[in-house]
Amino acid sequence: MRKNLAKLKPIQTIFFAIFLTVWNCNLDEPVNIKQGEYRCEHCQMNIVKLQFHSQVITNKGKKLHFDSIECMTSYGIKNPEKIKSSWVKNFLHFEKWIPLEKSFLVQSANIPSPMRANLSSYESLEEAESQIEKYGGRIIHLQELKEFIAKEWEKEISNQK
Repeated sequence: MRKNLAKLKPIQTIFFAIFLTVWNCNLDEPVNIKQGEYRCEHCQMNIVKLQFHSQVITNKGKKLHFDSIECMTSYGIKNPEKIKSSWVKNFLHFEKWIPLEKSFLVQSANIPSPMRANLSSYESLEEAESQIEKYGGRIIHLQELKEFIAKEWEKEISNQK
């Protein structure tokens, strides 16, 4: 490999370095998908409501897609050792990704998510509070979310099968 790099002209070396930098940067970031392009890793439903699309990036760089925050959280509870990062969509601007731990989560029966935990995510507290004013509900913190998913949601889903 070193011999091949030594044969590169300076301009080729620069382009190669830029390519490697860009390629490596994208490994740690979630990707947007098209409606119906992927199935949820947890429940195997087609991902069609993109404002609820969530994503895990594994320690090996693999991107796992979920149709809802609740499915991703359930996967995370069962496989914490595999997860490098977890990402959610901003419900109001769903082309934008937010690291799960920096998001503000709302649980509202008037914002039904695909797997019926009624969770949506926002980039700021102001956005979350405005949705609560509009639709009702409450802010749910990450630890509380994990407890809810593990104790209540999983049981409810298994009873419906």
